[in-house]
Parts: sequence; structure tokens; C-alpha cells
Amino acid sequence: MYQSAYQVLMVISPLITSPYLSRVLGAENIGIYSYCHSIAFYFGIFAILGIGNYGNRAISRVCRQGRERISREFCEIYCMQAMASIVVLFAYLVYVISFSGAYRIIFLFEILYVLSVGMDISWLYFGMEKFEITTKLNFSVRVITIISILLFVKTVDDLKWYAFIMSGGSFAANLVLWMGIGKCTTIVKIEWRNVIRHFKPNFILFIPNISLAVFHYMDKVMVGILSTMDEVGYYANADKVINIPLGLITALGVVMMPRITKLEEEGNSKAVAAYIENSLIFSSWMGIAMSVGIMAVSSDFVPVFFGNGFEACVNLLRLFGPAVFIKAWSGAIKNQYIVPSGKDKELNFSVVGAAAVNLILNGILIPVMGSMGAVIGTFAAELSLLIFYMICAKKKINFLVPLKWTMLFVGIGMVMFLFVIFITSHISSNVVSLLAGVGGGAAVYCGLSVMIFHIFHWKPFLDMRAQVLSRFRKRS
Repeated sequence: MYQSAYQVLMVISPLITSPYLSRVLGAENIGIYSYCHSIAFYFGIFAILGIGNYGNRAISRVCRQGRERISREFCEIYCMQAMASIVVLFAYLVYVISFSGAYRIIFLFEILYVLSVGMDISWLYFGMEKFEITTKLNFSVRVITIISILLFVKTVDDLKWYAFIMSGGSFAANLVLWMGIGKCTTIVKIEWRNVIRHFKPNFILFIPNISLAVFHYMDKVMVGILSTMDEVGYYANADKVINIPLGLITALGVVMMPRITKLEEEGNSKAVAAYIENSLIFSSWMGIAMSVGIMAVSSDFVPVFFGNGFEACVNLLRLFGPAVFIKAWSGAIKNQYIVPSGKDKELNFSVVGAAAVNLILNGILIPVMGSMGAVIGTFAAELSLLIFYMICAKKKINFLVPLKWTMLFVGIGMVMFLFVIFITSHISSNVVSLLAGVGGGAAVYCGLSVMIFHIFHWKPFLDMRAQVLSRFRKRS
């Protein structure tokens, strides 16, 4: 739950303000910001390298060996991150001076974002399974960011202040993480040879990071180059909507990574297999609910949420919807088997292959179809990535049981979809229709799911129900 809150927190602030920003800044300005931020993100990728996953895994392996061992591991890994960040910051400044053009002021404010990536030490807390710390420290920063946007972004000319607030918020959030570091580690003297030993395994995990970034952020850059900034704005807003359910679903994978890494170290293959199987079932349950829900209410959601001028987002969301389920499974397999098991070569092959699919399709489709072409390219890349992951993990994971559950959830999702379409078609107000669709659809899906869990005796659900009933009886 803490990690779910943290993941949602990372994307919730721009989503909360999107209805306001869409009306104040418009599609073109949102497209300009997304284009500039995507380029800054690529520089940030080289600052953090593969440390997000590598640091999480490395810390989880030594967290039972005492504070001194954790401190040494942290200082060695962060020394590598700091060196990369200094080089990247210099390169970014050269880019801004030489190539930023008409958007230079936006790129200058993005310097704070690049700095924030170099300061990111969330991997330390994740590796120690201290998810509560990251959530609490970041919450106040995110709230301040939202309030600042509402106070200072008032007209179409305030794009620069929006860029400053967003990049400054990222910088402050990661700066705040350092305030709690004294509870986990101390600064210790390290030797250069011990820093060097982290380079090769970290670089191996960096390859999938940069490849994933190609089809998570390159879409916006390519749409900006091959189409218009308005099209970038449509794509960026649709992408924001998709990221909210993904934050909830993929949080489970990030939480499970250190736990499964420990079980792998102990040789407890049976427990690992059980965790992964149940995680895939949970990912299917949430992924299908979110996918079908987005597709069903998109025609009401877009005018209510984004306002006039963003009608193109309706079809983008309908096509984007199934990608939520695909990404949910990909994230579960990657974070709970491929990374903890050290299958780095398989991870690299899968991600590079998917990135190639994305780049080729983007180059063909974006000039003709604009943002819709980028969505098709992303969908195809995500599907190919999932297929690659499943091939890599087929000897370890029994996909038959999760796939059977998935078919059940698809059936429930179809019932929910028809129910939502029926009730929304009889309501003229977009706001009322959206609320009725979301509420009614959730009630139908959850109600039918509970019946399915009981009929087929899914143990995690039955255990959770027993715990809740036990606590309720004690209180009463």
C-alpha cells in the first residue's frame, strides 16, 4: 500500500492539475512542455544509469548484514551515480546553449529536473523495504507543487512557470529524501576499486532502462519532430491518464523485488513461484478492470477532464486502454523474476527488441497518423516486450494458472463494459454520466470478482478476508 501511494504520488500531481492546465495552457503549450521534458528525461536516464533496479537489488542482498555493510554498499553505488550525474549535467548545459532554440527558457528550468535525478536515492529505501519513509517525505512536496501550479499558472503565457514548478518539485522531492538518510546509513570511506566493481552489472541493467525510455518518452519527441505540438499535447494527456492505474499495479512489482531477491538468495524456489503466480493474477484483475474502464468512459472522461480542444484524446485512450493490462504483466514478470534472478542478458534482449519495434512503427506511422501512430507503435512495442518476457520466464513461471484467471477477468470485464455503455447512453450530462459509469462499473466488476474468488477459492483473497473479519470482530 505504501508503494502504491508512492507510485501514484509520482504521477498524481500533474494529473490532478490537468483539467486546469488543459484549459489555461492549451494543447500546444502542453505539447511544448512534454517535448522539452522528454529530452531532459533522456539526459536524466544517463545520470541514474541502471541504479534504480541495480541499487534496489544490491541493497536488498546486504540489508541483513548490518548498518556498516549497507552504508558501504550505498556509498559505493552512489559515488558511481554522482560521477555520471556531473558528466550528464555538463552535457545538458552544452545542449541547452547550442540546440534549445525557441524553447530555451523551458530547457533551462529543466536543469533542476536533471539535478534531481542525480540526487535520487529512493533505491536505497526500496532495497531496505522502507516504503513508508519515501511516501511520507514526498507527500508534502507534491502537495506544495499542486498548490503552486494553481497559484502561479494563470494564463497561456505562464508555461515557463509551470516548467519551473514541475522541475523544482522533482528537485525538492529528491532533496527531501536525503533528510532521512541518517536513519539508514552513515557516510563511510570507500575505495575506488570497490566503486569500479559496480560498473559492469549496473551498465547491463542500464541497457534496458535506455531502451524502455525509447518507447516511453521518445514517442513525444518523435511526434514533436514529425508532427505538431498539438499532437504532442494530445498524446501527453492520454499518457498521463494511462500512468495512474499503472502506478497502482506496478507498485506490487517494485515491493516484491527485494522480497523475491532474498528468497532467490535463500534458494526458496517454491515460495518465489507462489508469489509470482499470485502477483500475475492480481495484475490481471486490476489491469483488465482499468483497461476496460478507460475504454468504456473515455467519451465522457475527456470533455470533463480536459475540456474543449482535446477531443482527439478519446480515440487515443480507447486504443491505449488494453496497454494497461499488457504493461501490468510485463512489470510483474520483469520486477519479480527477471531482475531478482539476475537475468540481465534476457532483459536486455527483450527491451532492445521492443524498442526497435517502437522506433520502426513510429517512423512509419507518426508522419501519417500523428499521435495515433505513436499510440499504435507503443501498443505494438509493449505487446512484443511482454511476449519476450514470457519466453524468457517460461521455464520458471507456470503461466497456465494466471492465464485461466485472466480469461475469467476478461469475461467480467465484458459484462462491466456493456453495463457502463448501457447506463451512460441514457444520461445526457457528461459529469453525471462519468460518475455513474465509474461507480456502477466498479461495483459490477468488484461484485462479480468476489463471487469468482469464492467459487475458485483464491487463497490470497480468502486470507485477506479472514484477517479483515478477525479485526472487525475484535473491535466489536
